[in-house]
Amino acid sequence: MISNDDGVAKHKEWVDGIYAKAKGDATDLWAEARTDEFGLRISNSRYADPTRRRTEEAAWRRIVRDGDRVLDCGCGTGFFIQRLRETLPDRHVEYHGLDLSSVALDFARRRLPDVPFVCAPAENMPYPDGHFDVVLIIAMLFESIDTANIFHEAARVLKPNGWLYVVVHKPFYDPFILPSVAIRLYQRLRHLPTESATIRPFRTRIAAECAAAGFRRVERQPLIHAYEWGFWLLATPFLKNALLRFGRVINRLPFSYCKNQEYWLLKNTGGAPQ
Repeated sequence: MISNDDGVAKHKEWVDGIYAKAKGDATDLWAEARTDEFGLRISNSRYADPTRRRTEEAAWRRIVRDGDRVLDCGCGTGFFIQRLRETLPDRHVEYHGLDLSSVALDFARRRLPDVPFVCAPAENMPYPDGHFDVVLIIAMLFESIDTANIFHEAARVLKPNGWLYVVVHKPFYDPFILPSVAIRLYQRLRHLPTESATIRPFRTRIAAECAAAGFRRVERQPLIHAYEWGFWLLATPFLKNALLRFGRVINRLPFSYCKNQEYWLLKNTGGAPQ
């Protein structure tokens, strides 16, 4: 149970404010609302990258079976539930969505009117023990209040040996180095978080929290992005296709840090507490 109700309320107000800025014409409304930091083109393109989509969809086909009950925790506007339905049209799956933002869920309910969406914090999920076969937590931990409690709640609502699919950020360096340096300088001048400096300890902490909640990591796979800061700063209509091909080659190199997200597949070894 969450003890810091004031903190959750303030966090909800902040998240609702982010989504309220969105115009509705982006794949990722969260990023669209922060166009001064990220840019609308990156928002749309990172989720449309065909290599990333193939990687994600292979993982989903592995863990989601016919008849499963699936929760997207931090579902936002329901984009990934829609993607799952499109990826697994032959499987009868019961989808549920949970998010702290009532504004985001308004978008989600219009997109998927037959899916039950619940407005609640991930740190205190309003579901019974052992209710789901699969829980997805996609790129929402970096903005969360209490990640340790989120993993404990995920373990509680999952069935024993259920799957947890987590997308986490990883350190990255843009191959277009000068624009990347410019972005880092801009972040420091604006007192914004510099992701590559803060993600390493964050990843170490959440890996320990997963293990403490009873999860065993089975697989880790980078989600390849061909689109990063410098690509969009340098891109013109004439250069776009050439830079896109170059970015894809760079991102396939084993030592490349341009893959700034990856997924973890984890098994719930403890199951719902008795």
